[in-house]
Amino acid sequence: MYEDFFESIRQAAEKHNLRQRTIQLYCSDVSYFLRCTNKPVTDLTLEDADAFLTMKRLEGRSPETHNHYRSSIKFLYKRVLKITWDDEEVPFMKRERNLPTVLTPQEINAVIEATDNLKHKAIIATMCSSGLRVSETVHLHYDDISRTNMTIHVRETKGRIDRYTILSQRNLD
Repeated sequence: MYEDFFESIRQAAEKHNLRQRTIQLYCSDVSYFLRCTNKPVTDLTLEDADAFLTMKRLEGRSPETHNHYRSSIKFLYKRVLKITWDDEEVPFMKRERNLPTVLTPQEINAVIEATDNLKHKAIIATMCSSGLRVSETVHLHYDDISRTNMTIHVRETKGRIDRYTILSQRNLD
């Protein structure tokens, strides 16, 4: 029914170099939005988007989920339908920013020592000592570890920005 709009979303997203997973989620979110509004795409207004997002907020959706719906709908309005979008009219939902729980060195050592598999020990030690995300650790290659410079080249990071991080001597050992 809306396949031509989804194809337009895909083309616009590829033009903006978005990842395939982001494109899939945008199409899924827009499909859900269109089913909920039950209006022809040509009749959509900013009030429809605001009403949908307000409904999601009142249902108790997390700020992250709410903002993902908003980003998907905003992309549809601005890039495909060419409808003027007002960030004041349809604001982001504020997220609560809590500091993460940081393990003490003793707790980290206990986790590493409780692990029997050598490969798993190396993964946990690398993540903890270098501050890597799980996805960054999974994508590491042998060549990414510079033993002479004591650095790790991190590829395929969140935001597609390569970076270097430290390699501790204990982790290397």
